[in-house]
Amino acid sequence: MIPVVILTAGAGARLGEIGRLFPKALLPVGDRTLLELHLRVFTGLGTKRFIIVTDPSSDSVGEAAKRALEGSGAELFVVPQSERRGIGHAASLAEPWLDGGPFALVLGDTYYSQPDLAGAVKAVAGGGADAV
Repeated sequence: MIPVVILTAGAGARLGEIGRLFPKALLPVGDRTLLELHLRVFTGLGTKRFIIVTDPSSDSVGEAAKRALEGSGAELFVVPQSERRGIGHAASLAEPWLDGGPFALVLGDTYYSQPDLAGAVKAVAGGGADAV
């Protein structure tokens, strides 16, 4: 299964006060956070390597990811984005953990469901597509 890069370093400015209180990836959706939902979807698809790009001012996203992946056998790499320079820069920080192969890029503040992603991930992992 291809590795998954989750970008979570955004400031959350458009969320107003709640964006100052919580990282966007830790906002609740039902009884879980967005981050937990992402990790569950991708572990359900067989992902064994996660690279999470975080805001360096907070360890909460990395700690939440460690808890959520506990017992899953998945590798977790938490990479702080020391300076906010956009999504492209954030994604490039994951390169050392991607071994030059395909990967899934996920925005940490967007909801995805397993049915939405299963076909896309299989197409990229199987070499049938470069991106979806």
